[in-house]
Amino acid sequence: MASRVDELGSDLKIQLKEKAKDFVAYSLAIDESADRTDTAQLSIFIRGVDDRFSVTDELLDLKAIHGTTSGQDIFSQVEQCVNDMELQWNKLVALTTDGAPAMCGEVRGLVGLVREKMRHTGENLTAYHCIIHQEALCGKVLGMGHVMTVVNKTVNFIRSRGLNHRQFRALLEEENSVHEDVPYYTEVRWLSRGKVLRRFYDTRIEIARFMESKQKVIPELEDEKWLSDLSFLCDITEHLNTLNVKLQGRKQLITEMRDSVKAFQMKLRLWEGQMRQGNLSHFPICQSVSDTVTIPFPAEVYADKLNTLKVEFCRRFADFERQKFNLDLFANPFAVDVDTAPEHLQMELIELQCNTHLKSRYESVGAAEFAPLLPESMPQLRLHAARIMSMFGSTYSCEQMFSIMKLTKTSHRSRLTDQHLVSVMKVAMAKDINPRIDEMVSRKRCRVSDFKFKLSFESQSGTIRLSGPHLTTRDHNRSWLVVTPVTDAQCKTTAKADIVLLVDGSWSIGRLNFKTIRAFIGRMVGIFDIGPDRVQIGNWCDLLLDDKPRWCNDPIELRRTVTPPEQTNDSVGNRAEALPLLRPS
Repeated sequence: MASRVDELGSDLKIQLKEKAKDFVAYSLAIDESADRTDTAQLSIFIRGVDDRFSVTDELLDLKAIHGTTSGQDIFSQVEQCVNDMELQWNKLVALTTDGAPAMCGEVRGLVGLVREKMRHTGENLTAYHCIIHQEALCGKVLGMGHVMTVVNKTVNFIRSRGLNHRQFRALLEEENSVHEDVPYYTEVRWLSRGKVLRRFYDTRIEIARFMESKQKVIPELEDEKWLSDLSFLCDITEHLNTLNVKLQGRKQLITEMRDSVKAFQMKLRLWEGQMRQGNLSHFPICQSVSDTVTIPFPAEVYADKLNTLKVEFCRRFADFERQKFNLDLFANPFAVDVDTAPEHLQMELIELQCNTHLKSRYESVGAAEFAPLLPESMPQLRLHAARIMSMFGSTYSCEQMFSIMKLTKTSHRSRLTDQHLVSVMKVAMAKDINPRIDEMVSRKRCRVSDFKFKLSFESQSGTIRLSGPHLTTRDHNRSWLVVTPVTDAQCKTTAKADIVLLVDGSWSIGRLNFKTIRAFIGRMVGIFDIGPDRVQIGNWCDLLLDDKPRWCNDPIELRRTVTPPEQTNDSVGNRAEALPLLRPS
């Protein structure tokens, strides 16, 4: 099985290598994570675009790093992978990483070393920190650890003990709650915090009752200020989760992800202004809590937190501002200012903006589908579109692969070799390239015996000739059929056999299976007219001690020859290796 998976992985690599020869631009997404055996696994994904604007997004390689994971170590693996696939460094457009220092370092990090490698090519490398990671990091500036501490402590008390967990689930069922349980909080999971907070808020009454029954009273659930903080954190985290889901998915264009982030930043400005005015229309849980608490709702405090979040988004996504023109040129080439465009694009850009037919096509299909419609007379604009389409906005594919890897390399398969793991991951993550199974099967050939025989039959004399190397049976050191290269073994008979039944009567078959065989024989021979001058049927059973076939004149006699097996002291497994057609004496 492992060799078959390796063959599939090798076929995928060959196909990707062939496709890579046609890439006019490509980008890499790189992330690193430890597997179950604490081996660092470096995932490298490639997104390449050819001159027909066909996008290929595949796992380029998975490298196991058994030592240190410094920037130089990671660069060595990436360089080896790029060279093995015969990719051209001058066509590398962008590098998207998880933001770790070993990745983003401008001097000794992966980004700095790759830029040094590309210095002689004259091309500039664009480096991005995964947009989804940055969005998750932005949410941490809200603080409010006093809320998460209480929530985590309570959830852990309920879930960490089996009895408490069962009793709490029973309480929710008794109260006819819409929820059946509360989930654990996992910091590395992007959506975990929002789900835990919302579930905690929805079941806060049942949680308070349950904790009181365990003499673990939670005073914060009676504190109106704390409940207000909980409601705000629930609402804003829900909004962040909505943005996170929009950013997920393979083959997302970086321009689309930029638009989602930009829209969220504008929403933050709107929410901040409305919050200062006491308008909670976009914060439903805050609205519900403000109607029930007796203290003034601290809207100004939450408006300041929204402003802090807005500033953090602007700081972390400043890369978009530096690439604003390039992204806008791809997203809407008819709206950019020609005067600010690079000189090598200005002439083609004027031709494009003055072409009413292309403009109408753009308005009908959108930016992604418009790129293939650019005429061949605009090579610079076509190359620019291909470069933007090749960019990764996030390391989502890497994270998805790590999730599959953890399901594959479990504690029961922890000794899976590095090469086999790479093959399994390539097959699991293949999207744009599929293994050529039919072609691979056609190159296979059935395994044949090492012994070669020649079989001939003379109809007039009724002689069967079998010539070939020496062959003996292993039953009681007795040779049924011995054929040597220099002589021919002949088996002569004047009997005519229409059907010969060879039945395995060894003890390993078992009584129930043997009865099934007899029933099958009875049904099959029942449709024939058996007799000396009609259909000739012979039965050869392993268990028969006379080593001769039984010739039967009627179906009843035929079924009687197949008797239930009896346990014997010796094996009869090889007694039917040869079946000479002998006329009974």
